[in-house]
Amino acid sequence: MLLFSCIFVIGFILLSVLVGKSALLEQVAGEEAALREWKERHPFALNAGLFFASATVLALPVPGSMLTTLVVGWLSGFATGMVIASFASAMAASITFLVVRKWVWLREASVDASFRRLAALSGPDASWVLFSLRMIPGLPFFMVNAGMAATSISLPRFWLTTQFGTLPMLLMLVSLGSQFPTLKALARQDLSDLFPPSLVIGMATLGILMLVTRRLIRRGMARRLVLSGNSIASAPATVEHELVGNLLPRTSGP
Repeated sequence: MLLFSCIFVIGFILLSVLVGKSALLEQVAGEEAALREWKERHPFALNAGLFFASATVLALPVPGSMLTTLVVGWLSGFATGMVIASFASAMAASITFLVVRKWVWLREASVDASFRRLAALSGPDASWVLFSLRMIPGLPFFMVNAGMAATSISLPRFWLTTQFGTLPMLLMLVSLGSQFPTLKALARQDLSDLFPPSLVIGMATLGILMLVTRRLIRRGMARRLVLSGNSIASAPATVEHELVGNLLPRTSGP
């Protein structure tokens, strides 16, 4: 998902530069300018619309969580965008969590056996797993919410863990989105002016964060498995390891 979002953004910028001042780009830029003018007159209405639109996208089993957060930062700026993205993601995750817990996990016969093992997690163990998953960029947002619904974690604990666990990634994405140029700027700028150093550094940092966090989480879970040995304490670590192993694409190296 991260790769798709970066490719989309870079491709969009390059396409905008290539078409130059075409009628289509000028028309779309005009619509964006009108939207931003309307935002100045009705900031609450636009931000509320962004909040509910973001929550809707994030609650559905479709890709687009990172791209949605970038758009929020692009339209609302960093400070307001962080508030919108943080609470929208927590609310969307909680809605999915409740719906799946009520309508899916009650029908255990239709649930894959690998996910039933999540039911072994409870209390601090479930919170640790959820926080670890939230810290890993690129994981399917809907899948994590649905998987955690199988545990006995309470809704308030789930909400708070999600809110704090997603903060680092949201800070990075909203910051990147707030630095993207407007369409009007794209129509008149050269390619060399469209990638300020702060934007390039931010995108590079996001990619590095994704790789490093994945490796750290994998090694941390593997270490817990080794330290717990064959005791009953190994059950949570085993479930964590299996869940992350199923959600994360395999990478080379340890």
